[in-house]
Amino acid sequence: MISIFKSGKYLLNSLVLVSLVIGSASYILAQESSDEGDEFMLDEIVVTAQRRVENLQNISISATTIQGDELNDKAVTNFTDLQFAAPNLAIMDGQYFNTVNIRGVGLADGSPAVTNGVASYVDGVFQPPIVNSNSFYDMQDVEVLRGPQGTFVGSNATGGAIFMNSRGPTMDKVDGYAMATLGDYGLYELQGAVNTPISDIFAMRFAGNYRNRDSYYTDIGPYHSEPGALDELSGRVGALLKTDKFEAELKVSASDNKSGGFAAQVLGTYESGADIYTINYNTPVYRNEKANQTTLRMDYTLPGDIILRSVSGYQDRRFWGLYDLDASAILSLSMDQYIRERVKTEELTLISPTDGKIDYVVGAYYQRNEIDVDITMDFGIPFRVWSFNDKRYEAVFGDMGYKLTEALKLHAGIRYTKYEVEQIGENIIPGAPPIDLAGDHDDDAVIGRLALDWTLESGDLVYGVISRGSKPGGFNSQTSEFEPEFVWNYEVGWKSTMLNDHLRTQADVFWMDYQDFQQQDINLETGQLGLMNVGGATIKGLELSAQALIADFGFDVAYSYTDSEMDDFEIVNRRLIPPFVQTLPSCDFVPGGIVGVTCMNYTMANAGGGPMLYSPEHTFNASVNYTFYLPGGLTLRPIIHYSYIGETWMNLLYDPAQDLMGSRSMMNARLTLAGQKWNVEAYCDNLLDKFYIFGNITGTETYGEPRRIGIRASYFF
Repeated sequence: MISIFKSGKYLLNSLVLVSLVIGSASYILAQESSDEGDEFMLDEIVVTAQRRVENLQNISISATTIQGDELNDKAVTNFTDLQFAAPNLAIMDGQYFNTVNIRGVGLADGSPAVTNGVASYVDGVFQPPIVNSNSFYDMQDVEVLRGPQGTFVGSNATGGAIFMNSRGPTMDKVDGYAMATLGDYGLYELQGAVNTPISDIFAMRFAGNYRNRDSYYTDIGPYHSEPGALDELSGRVGALLKTDKFEAELKVSASDNKSGGFAAQVLGTYESGADIYTINYNTPVYRNEKANQTTLRMDYTLPGDIILRSVSGYQDRRFWGLYDLDASAILSLSMDQYIRERVKTEELTLISPTDGKIDYVVGAYYQRNEIDVDITMDFGIPFRVWSFNDKRYEAVFGDMGYKLTEALKLHAGIRYTKYEVEQIGENIIPGAPPIDLAGDHDDDAVIGRLALDWTLESGDLVYGVISRGSKPGGFNSQTSEFEPEFVWNYEVGWKSTMLNDHLRTQADVFWMDYQDFQQQDINLETGQLGLMNVGGATIKGLELSAQALIADFGFDVAYSYTDSEMDDFEIVNRRLIPPFVQTLPSCDFVPGGIVGVTCMNYTMANAGGGPMLYSPEHTFNASVNYTFYLPGGLTLRPIIHYSYIGETWMNLLYDPAQDLMGSRSMMNARLTLAGQKWNVEAYCDNLLDKFYIFGNITGTETYGEPRRIGIRASYFF
């Protein structure tokens, strides 16, 4: 821990030194040409994850906030792109679900019985893990919080949480924008928003996005599918009612996303030297997603400026997909999948003002997820799996801040969560009795945090945090359950503001104790794939970031280092089982069983003892921009964004030939010519045309997007 702190201190000091040299030179030059240098100060970084609008520099949270305009600057067009703009975040393509990890924690699984370790929210409403590839549009900001979020977010947040907030209506004036994009691979996109006050107390906002793009791949198979092509349509309507004591904001959104299916190749295709952009499927693959969400936030101001808040949410997501499981014309293996998830949430909170010696947030939370799954797998003989899964969360929580002195503040938070899940379903195998997938599970957890903030005379913040997070358990069958995961996080951090608000830095060092890690394996009693608790892990590391805006020059940079190690344990060596074979119970549990007919002999393998999965040791990203002032009030602004994500392991057997995903880097460039109410932007994403593997599943691998170029024009009113 001491060595990590020393390394982090050295790196941060170097970062600050470089920033000061560059910044001071730029500032001096700016002062020679203008007496209004202070207008170039950095905007305040705002977060709302703790139920208040807060300056990130003043609170003991390790987080990255990306403002709406910055998303485009950093080529963040959808959820998976966030990993290239936030340190210690890794998102892998699991096709119909995303594997999201922060600090090596949060491994997602496609089973509806499994909960995520990284919680994601849109406009304050929890999102199910079903993949959502829709593009961001009309966004206010995205907040990526690192480390267990036990008090405010609760379960599903052992690794962290991601809050995606769209722009809402305002009472100010009629305004908005219209944007059109043209790019290679047949890309065209239309996007826009209109904000309109209706009266002194009521306003509305309308936003929409349409995006269409051809596939990067050519399918020479009999169906000429277009995997990876996009045809998405999204819209959002917001309404705001605001009086002296009462405020209500309603947002209703819907999206329809169609494509030619998921693009994958046989594992090892790239290493073989074959053309990765030519595929040969003997299945007519496709993918469709439909989603709608309704969110209602109501605030009522009580005496003493205490806010009573209600946030209600409902969403309905549906997903259809047909896969070529072997990603080739060699075998006729396919999977036809339908998933529907409906989520209802309600949160009630009391929020005190923060100008007294004591402040607090107390609340109650309810969530219900109803999940339908219907899968048909055709391996020459069709197998069917169907299930209905019902999850319920009930929680109460509280967080209090107490000013020990004007410079020293203590925070204490606690959350109690009760979790219940029930399921009915069957695995239907031709010629055999159906396998009953029914089961139920319940557990509860007490989690929370303790933090101490120390504000120095310079205004810098030094803090320490102890927090505990949890992830619920579940069941594999009526006779097999797995227990919750827990993680303790110990963290110290420092946030600094320098050069008269022209330069900001953030640094933190953390150590995490992970317990009862949930790992997928074959249940020997049933032969079905399920989860079990296999042990623990230790995770330690540091995160550094800085932002600067000095005269016409701006940059931001972030780095993370993570060192993790899992306990040793044993799992079934599934690599000795032929692909796509229907597994059976172990012969140890079937007296008189016939091998290969009624039971199987499994070989166990040593696992663990290495890093957490999908946990890169190093991540780095940086953006640099400069504004040139031209005649006629025009500006020209180039920006370059670079990101690096280190190599990661994808399987706990740690076979370098099969399980090691190589590092990946990305460089994006923008050049924007802007007038008072318009701009025209030329862009190039993946400027160096870097290849990288984005994920693998069931003997196949998926790839990142190739270089893309285009032009974008916007008009603001």
